[in-house]
Amino acid sequence: MRIERYPIPQQRETHVSSAAAKQNYAVASSQTAGGETVTISEEGRQAAIAAQMEAAGISPEAAKKLASGTVKIIEPDWETYQVQSLPVGPELKLYEKTICKTMSREFKVLDNQVQDYYAPMLAKMEGMDANEAMDHLFRTYKLPWLGDVFVDMAELPDPPEGMTKQAADMAYDQLMSLYFTGTTYATNDPYALGEEGMERLANMREYAKETARAACEESQREREAQAAIDIAERTEHFKQTVEKINRGELSGTCLGFMTLG
Repeated sequence: MRIERYPIPQQRETHVSSAAAKQNYAVASSQTAGGETVTISEEGRQAAIAAQMEAAGISPEAAKKLASGTVKIIEPDWETYQVQSLPVGPELKLYEKTICKTMSREFKVLDNQVQDYYAPMLAKMEGMDANEAMDHLFRTYKLPWLGDVFVDMAELPDPPEGMTKQAADMAYDQLMSLYFTGTTYATNDPYALGEEGMERLANMREYAKETARAACEESQREREAQAAIDIAERTEHFKQTVEKINRGELSGTCLGFMTLG
């Protein structure tokens, strides 16, 4: 960027090199409504910038080169060079989030299986009020096994077809909960889930961990691939910048300000 005119700021103490301070590169001045302005030559502009660089701790020789644009950067082997980049990892908290999501999904699947198992039994209670529902459940799933409570020859209902006392007890608890709360009493129901479902329930956490590990590995691969693309783009941009500076297409002034920044 070429600076041709600027207002003279209020006088303040500055620290510049003695050589720069002795040189007066102003070539013309004029009075304007906004105050006095001065036109600075290219040499004066470079000297002013070099003085700022020296004040920032850059050696006079380097400051002069940076300000003048006579900078030559030694180029690396572009075939092997890459800009520095921090290592990437999988998405933050992906492992924990995947475990939670997987276990929640698995639990929902198994809980729905339990509800589906008892749905036909629950349908028989449709239209019953609370007292009728409780009486039905007691007579169906409790009373058949209470023979030792009543006097001999007392007539008791037959057990539900194919149900053991343990299965009937579980059905009673499940149906009570489904009828009054709309939720299952327990998901770990061996009669509703069967052997396969119970095994799936027991291995739920290990399955969730395996799923989480696979998700992290996939995320790692994706992020490394994207990082490689980003590094290649940044390296190419850096290469073009260095080549332009060495060809004189980018002034040392710009590089000087980059150094100061």
